Amino acid sequence: MKRKICLILLLAFILTGCAPVKEKNNKEHLKVLTSFHPIFLLAQEVTKGVDGIDLYNMAQPQTGCLHDYTLTTGDMQKLQEADVLLINGGGMESFLEQALKQFPELIVVDTSEGIDLLESQHSHYHEHGELDEHEIEGGLHNSVDAFAHEECGNSHIWLSPSRVQKQVENMVRGLTEVLPQEKGKIKHNGQDVLQQLISLQKEAETYHHNHDGHVNVAVFHEGFAYLTEVFHLNAHVQIFVEENVGPSAKELAEAVDEIRKEGIEYYLVADDAGRKYAEVLAKECGGQVIVLNPITGGTMEGESYASIMEDNIKLIEKCLEEEHHGDS
Repeated sequence: MKRKICLILLLAFILTGCAPVKEKNNKEHLKVLTSFHPIFLLAQEVTKGVDGIDLYNMAQPQTGCLHDYTLTTGDMQKLQEADVLLINGGGMESFLEQALKQFPELIVVDTSEGIDLLESQHSHYHEHGELDEHEIEGGLHNSVDAFAHEECGNSHIWLSPSRVQKQVENMVRGLTEVLPQEKGKIKHNGQDVLQQLISLQKEAETYHHNHDGHVNVAVFHEGFAYLTEVFHLNAHVQIFVEENVGPSAKELAEAVDEIRKEGIEYYLVADDAGRKYAEVLAKECGGQVIVLNPITGGTMEGESYASIMEDNIKLIEKCLEEEHHGDS
C-alpha cells in the first residue's frame, strides 16, 4: 500500500514539473516587460491597480530611441524572466530579432499592429559628414517569426495622438488574453487612457481648424514628423543627428539655403545632440527653437504619457498662436 502511494505521489510530481512554464493561475504574478520608456508609461496606466501583474522596463529611460540599441546582459536576464513583452513595433526593436529566438515561450505583443506608419525620413549623419540613408524595418507580431521586415516607415508612432490610441487598444487586448481574470480592470484602465488621448487629439485638431494656412518648420527628431502631421506643418528641412557626430559644413550651408528659401521660422528639436545644430541655424537665419519632449526618457515614476504630450501640444500651439497674432 505504501509503495502504491509513493508511486502516485511521484507521478503527480513529474506531471506538475512538466506543466508549461508560462501557464498562470490566479495566484501567480505575470511578469510584463516593456521595451522602452514610452511603452512603459502607457503600460503603467493600462495596468494601474491590476492584481497579478509585475511591470518593469528593459532599456533605461536615458537610452532614448532604440535605433542603435545593443542588448546588455541585464536585458537578457529580464527577457528570460518575463512572461509578456510589450513592444512599440514598426521596426523600433529590430535588435531583438535574434535574442527572442532564445525565448520561444515569451509572448510578444506588438502595439503597432494595424497602424499605418509615416514614410521614414530616418537620415542620420555619421562620421566624415556622410549621409547614410536607411529605412526602419518592422513586422513583429506576437512571435519571433514575425520579424519579416515587410514594412518600412517611421516607427515613432507614440508621438501621434491618433495612432497611440490604437497602441493602447493593442496593449489592452494582449494583456487581457494573457490575464483574463483581470479583463474588466484592464479594459477600464484602457478606456480612461483612450479618453485622455482623444481629448489631446481634439485639442490639436481644433487648433488647426481655427487657424488656416500652413507653417514651414525644420525638424531635428524623426518622431516629431507625427506632430507636424497633427498641426499640418510643412517640414522642409529634416536633420537627424547621431550623438557626438553631426552634419558637415556643406550640409549645414544647404540647410541654411533651404530655411531662407522656405521662410522657416520654427525648429522642432528634442534636448539631444540635434539641438545645438538647430540653435546654430536659428542664429544664422533667425527663427525660434522649440524644445519638445520625444517621451523617450525621464524618470520611471511620477510621469504620465498624456501630461507630457499635452505639454508638447500646448507649446506648439503657443508658438503658432504668437505667429498668428504677429501676422494679423
